Amino acid sequence: MLRLHRLLLAVLVAAVALGGLTLSSASGYAVDTKRYIITLDGDYAVTDGYAVGSDYAVYAVTHQYAVYAVQAAGGTITNDLSKQIGVIVAESANGNFAQLVQEYAVTGGYAVIDSVSEDRSVTPKGADAQPKSDNRRSNPDLHDDPAENLQWDMKMIRTNQAHARHAGSRTVDVGVLDTGVDSTHVDFTDMGVLGGSSNVDCSRARVSVTPGVGAPLPCTDTSFHGTHVAGSIAAQSNGVGIVGVAPDVTLVPVTVCQAYACWWSAVVDGITYAGDIKLDVVNMSFYADDEQLIECNPQDSATVTAIERAIAYARSRGVVPVAALGNSRLDLGSPQYADCRVVPGQTPGVIGVSSIGADGVKASYSNYGFGAVDVTAPGGNGSTGGDADASDGRAAVYSTFPGSQYLTANGTSMASPHAAGVAALIVSRYGKVAPDGDVVMKPDQVEAKLKETSVDIGAAGYDSFYGYGRVDALRAIGG
Repeated sequence: MLRLHRLLLAVLVAAVALGGLTLSSASGYAVDTKRYIITLDGDYAVTDGYAVGSDYAVYAVTHQYAVYAVQAAGGTITNDLSKQIGVIVAESANGNFAQLVQEYAVTGGYAVIDSVSEDRSVTPKGADAQPKSDNRRSNPDLHDDPAENLQWDMKMIRTNQAHARHAGSRTVDVGVLDTGVDSTHVDFTDMGVLGGSSNVDCSRARVSVTPGVGAPLPCTDTSFHGTHVAGSIAAQSNGVGIVGVAPDVTLVPVTVCQAYACWWSAVVDGITYAGDIKLDVVNMSFYADDEQLIECNPQDSATVTAIERAIAYARSRGVVPVAALGNSRLDLGSPQYADCRVVPGQTPGVIGVSSIGADGVKASYSNYGFGAVDVTAPGGNGSTGGDADASDGRAAVYSTFPGSQYLTANGTSMASPHAAGVAALIVSRYGKVAPDGDVVMKPDQVEAKLKETSVDIGAAGYDSFYGYGRVDALRAIGG
């Protein structure tokens, strides 16, 4: 087999020389450069130690062959994740790139490239930004944050009672795959003062979006979405503003969205990076659904495969992936979506979260469906412009906003971080201390504990609205 690969590689080298001449004079070049997600063919079953299996020699030849194919088709590799998950991201101004790269990668009946998809973006589903004052006060009581009375969501899942027993561990890391996080927000500081020590780890933060004009810095928010999500997960109990589900864990921002566009190539990179550095939990408050149910579109097959591989790789490295299921009122368990899935919420290995309002009932906008929902969590079902009074059951979720301000917002984007926060508490409470001092727990065990400790609501047992039930912080840590 290896001999055959060497022969094919030699043939491709010649093809590059000829292809380069042909493409330089072809009329297929587009005006704008486009980005593509390319999945390599072969056995990329993730193992504990190596993503591409045991035959490294075959992988090495396949990889080199794919590189030549990309070059022959007029492309440039911008991100090479082939070692971890068998995925390459490339850019090209050639309008025929997707077709040509696959043609050049097939010689003698052997294809080293499985599929190619044009990269595209999806909008993170949150709410319009309507910031409020930061509610700071002098002489704060570190165990009585002033805006906790507005956090109906935390009362619903009993975080205050849980914190009396366990509020998380700083050695537990939660990746926020989003628009970035404002690390300077006062509610992420230990003592509730601007410029103080923070639980946001900027040293390991990553910008996965392709660098360009106005590219974000690792610990800034390009909109507000990531900061709002981060506050629900781990705003500190510091006498200022609010308190998150797991206030004592560490947040690691991974920027996969710029302003209001989340690029799939960045998402694949961000999930893979989470696996590389062995984060404990990641929250993904973005998705593709409606007309963007990408698994229904054959042109997006490489994107779907890349995300599946990245999730499998991350889980093999100890990462618990949690994601929003979407805000489009879809019954994802209905026959019309039998061959489609919301990505990444329904990607195998991901904990998909639906949303409930302050009345404890499925939010009107939330996607649902038998087999799609794993758990449910508070995400709000009211106006973003009003206050967070939950008395009428139609309140939004109150959380952090860039510039040490606060914001109410609704969405499964807001529900997902509540589930991620509870997952982080589970790791903190039940994880084992590794030789390097890190706290670790197998993702399957975390997921099982999250489901079995959820409060059964709606129809008895598992149901299409709430899955295994509403997450509960106190039950999750054994209270």
